[in-house]
Amino acid sequence: MRNSTDNGDSDADALKANAAAVFTLDVNPGVRIYVIVACLSTNEDAKAILAGLKLECVDMNTALTAIVGSMYMNGYLTEDSNSILISVNGKDEETTDILLSDITSKINTVFENSGLECSIIAQSVKVDDDLKHRAQENGVSVGKMHLVDKMVGEMDDFCAEDAPDLADMSIKELNLIYSSRPNKGDENDPFKKDISSGEVGGFIKQDDALTLLLEEIELDKADIKWYWVQVKLHNRKMVYSVYIRVKDDATTYEFEVDCRTGEVVKIDNSMPNIKFPGINGGAPQAGTLPGTQEKNDQGIADSWKDIDIPNSLPTNRGDNTPQ
Repeated sequence: MRNSTDNGDSDADALKANAAAVFTLDVNPGVRIYVIVACLSTNEDAKAILAGLKLECVDMNTALTAIVGSMYMNGYLTEDSNSILISVNGKDEETTDILLSDITSKINTVFENSGLECSIIAQSVKVDDDLKHRAQENGVSVGKMHLVDKMVGEMDDFCAEDAPDLADMSIKELNLIYSSRPNKGDENDPFKKDISSGEVGGFIKQDDALTLLLEEIELDKADIKWYWVQVKLHNRKMVYSVYIRVKDDATTYEFEVDCRTGEVVKIDNSMPNIKFPGINGGAPQAGTLPGTQEKNDQGIADSWKDIDIPNSLPTNRGDNTPQ
């Protein structure tokens, strides 16, 4: 490997053309690495990470250990910011698959040796002029732009107009949305070819969001028939939308909980016989959310059957929630 800077000159283009594969590591900075041939940085943060690293004529394992270690030492990887996006552009599918698996394994090993858990998204990407142009327009790596494209194309909550906002989010914010997708791991998962591992740091867990909500509205878990927790981007803020249905009530109620702090930031005050003691001195911040009552006739509530909840609440949808 050889160090260089990616200024779009002919030398950089030649390095890219001769590389067996190109992969990027995104945390906050984007560190663009040309496997075997060269190691290039894409922004000032990345240049700072690579400064002083002697990567000439070293194998990939040594280079990855040095780069990830420098990210950690410079404060880009912490317990709360532990997400890494790995994007591989190989000349053939076999090379790409091998690199995705190998790089993920090596980075996980570096973290394990440091006593930290890493949350990884590893994806293949085919780089063309359009992708490079849009990545440059949004000031991100081609790997991050490709992830945004997939989220816009495959996730119902996003459309093309959301792409700039998604591109502006941190890797750990994108990772939280990515790792919380409803069909993760099943045969219909549009991202099933990706490799993902580890729990995203810096956010409360989904089951904790439910617990905090129930405490806030003084509702006993024994009164809940089923629930659903989903990550959403609301006014550029990461929130858990918590949908619940109580016994003897056919209406689905929706609440929002801040993913970082656990604060209940939006309530559905159409729910009868509950209190909101912790919000705005007891007065609801907002009225009934648009479309709440209509969920009786359309939306997620209609497709689920009433199933009694056990004594303890499971994580996310839980065993009590119809699949």
